[in-house]
Amino acid sequence: MAPRRKRAVTRRRKFKGLRVIDTATDLYTANAVTTAFTGQGLFGTFLEPFMPGYQRIGGAPGVGGLDGALDIKEIFDGLMGRGLFKSGTTYGKGYIVEGGGAPATSIMGLGGAVQDHLMKGAVPAAIRVVGAGVVKKVMKKTIARPLNKITRQIGMSDLVRW
Repeated sequence: MAPRRKRAVTRRRKFKGLRVIDTATDLYTANAVTTAFTGQGLFGTFLEPFMPGYQRIGGAPGVGGLDGALDIKEIFDGLMGRGLFKSGTTYGKGYIVEGGGAPATSIMGLGGAVQDHLMKGAVPAAIRVVGAGVVKKVMKKTIARPLNKITRQIGMSDLVRW
């Protein structure tokens, strides 16, 4: 009996476009975690401080305000030990406790600020992160196939997958 002809193994090509559901879930999760650590979302923490005319509540332009939320400039100041986070100063120099009370004196430095935000936002952030994973799985099972079919029909299947 003659030997069988061997066929070369063909590998499936990996998709290199944008996966919309995965990207949306990742952004939502990153926003939840950033909110838990800094008290505001991705835009407010990383982008807004660099916008022209940016001014925090109760603060001068380019300086932290009284709203208690951290932005990227304040985080770097805290890591360098300058600005609102000089040694011995209260976080934010006027951080207002919920209910409009006196400035918090027990919260010191950047670590204290992050700890304060985590105490307030850890549980909601955990719920949002777990919920995002569940919603992602459900969306992929239910609506991904019909939406992929539509993107194939309009000729965008090389760029976008749901």
